[in-house]
Formats: sequence, C-alpha cells, structure tokens
Amino acid sequence: MKKIKILCILCVSLLLFNCDKDDDNDTSSNKSKLIGSWRYIKSTGTNNANNDMYEYIASCETEEKLTFTNDNVAIMIDNDCDGTTEEEGTYNYSINGSTIEIFGETAEIIELNDNSFIYETTYYEPEDEITYYDREYYVKIN
Repeated sequence: MKKIKILCILCVSLLLFNCDKDDDNDTSSNKSKLIGSWRYIKSTGTNNANNDMYEYIASCETEEKLTFTNDNVAIMIDNDCDGTTEEEGTYNYSINGSTIEIFGETAEIIELNDNSFIYETTYYEPEDEITYYDREYYVKIN
C-alpha cells in the first residue's frame, strides 16, 4: 500500500512539472515558427448575439506584410495594390504559450506552422452587450 501511495505521488509530481515545461516549449516553438515575414490573406469574424459572420479578403497580394523579428519586434507594411506604401509601423510583441500580445491586444494563436499563422482576438462591446471574435489569416512568404 505504501508503494502505491509513493507511486501516485511520483506520477502527480511528474505531471505537474511536465505541464510547466510544455508551456515554455510552446512559447519558444511558437516564437521560432513566427520569425519571418507573413502576407495578410483575410479576416473573418462573428459575434455571440446573432452569429453574423463576415469575411474580408485581401484585394491584392502586396496589401499587407507583417514581419516578426527575433528581438520581439513586429514590422507592418501596408501597401496599395500599385505597390506604394500607405502605412508602416513597428510594434512590440510577446508570446506566452498559445497567446500573442501585439498591437496592444492579446490574441489566441489558432494555428501556427511553417506556412500559416491565424490568430483570434476577442472583445466585448458593453453598450451592445455583444462579444466579438475576429480572426486574422496570414501565409508565410520567407
């Protein structure tokens, strides 16, 4: 009986320590996958009131490019379809497990791999009492 108790305590301890390491591994793995340049593809969104869905698709391939650097800086370049730069900005970002803080918002990383980056922001509009869910879709370009 004593051996069973010790074995149970050992198993629980191992599970607790492994959970912490997984979060750290997720953070470093997600950051390494994120480094590079991404092209904006589309946005989708919905809300909890009537589940209306919207989709905005980029009108040209050069519209928006988002580059993540190793030193937690994100550079956004927003171009017109003729290639002229409309807007350019530099932002700090941080990753913690499956969340990313960027543009002053905290978002959940829905998908992040060698080719695709999708994140979702959630915000509440108190005057309407509606929660909105917006997703941004990017593909890796280098």
